[in-house]
Order: sequence, then C-alpha cells, then structure tokens
Amino acid sequence: MTCKDNRLAVCSQAMTHYLYRPHIHIDDKIVTIDFLIRSASIADRDSSFALPVDLLHSQVEMQFSPDNSLVAPASFQFVGDDSRFEAPALCLIDRVLFEHSPAAAWRNARVSVSRWAVPSHAASSASWSVGKGAPLEMGSPDTIIAKRSAKVQPLAPPVAIDETGQTVAVSISAAHVISHRCKLIPLKAGDQT
Repeated sequence: MTCKDNRLAVCSQAMTHYLYRPHIHIDDKIVTIDFLIRSASIADRDSSFALPVDLLHSQVEMQFSPDNSLVAPASFQFVGDDSRFEAPALCLIDRVLFEHSPAAAWRNARVSVSRWAVPSHAASSASWSVGKGAPLEMGSPDTIIAKRSAKVQPLAPPVAIDETGQTVAVSISAAHVISHRCKLIPLKAGDQT
C-alpha cells in the first residue's frame, strides 16, 4: 500500500486510537457515549509515562505468562465535553521488566478497562479481589487531562498471579458500585515460544 507524497506514515500515526464506549451512570440515567482516545499516560506515585493507546482494551479475558506476570488495579480517567469520568481497570505487567525497570514495565502494561464509568467527582472509594483487601488509594481528581486523552492511575502495587489463573475484579464506589472483572488465563506450554 502506498500513499501519495509519502503521507501514509503520517496518516497512520494520526489514526492511532482507542474507541472507548462506556456506559456512564449520570444522575438516574445510564448513557453510552463514544470516546476517541488518541493518547494515554500511566502514572505511578512519582512519575507519569506515555502509554501506547493500542495497549488499552475492554476485553474481559487476558492471557498471561504464569512465571512472569503481575496484576494491579487501576483507575481509568478520561474527559468528556464538560465532565471528567472514571472507570475501574486492571493492568497486566511483565514481572521481570518491573523488577529491573518499573517505569518501562508501566509503559508496556496491558490495560483492561471496564465498560462502566461514573463521573469522577462521584467516585469515592475502590476495592479489588486480590491482595490484602485494604482500601485502595483513589487517583488525584485535580490532575489535568486533555480531551481525547486518558490517564491510567494504578491504585495499588502489582502482585503475582496464581499460576492456574484467576478472575480478578476491581470496583469503584460512587452512587452506584461499578466493577470490572477480568479472567486471567495462563499460557500453556505449547502457547509459549
């Protein structure tokens, strides 16, 4: 495939996006809106890193390497025309990379985002089904997020995954509790190269 005046590379870069279609609880209604996310970042406690948008998805199953994967709960924050929203998410992270370079591991995390969201001002607490059951620290509501971009805010340190796989859930409480469940499926010996 060619592009006149070598514009194909420019066109393909400009079209990288994540089409996110959340069901949002607004007052007593549920509204489904299309958001075209063109850029994303992921922030740990100290830094923020660009995250390729093609690592964002709304799948409810993810494969993982039993000896080399960590999972962490997160808040997925995005902006509409005049409001900011939040959805629960799960990050799947490479354990070896995380041990050597946490920043590189976060930049390459695969992020499964819930199809349910709430206005950020309504989100009050979060919990998840892995770890010690302690309350999770919510993201900072004063962080500026540009339109057509999103921020992934990890809510707890990543933990190892049971080698047989498991279903992991993260919930955000507001006027309604919204949860995101993701089944983590181990790669079989024949699946790995």
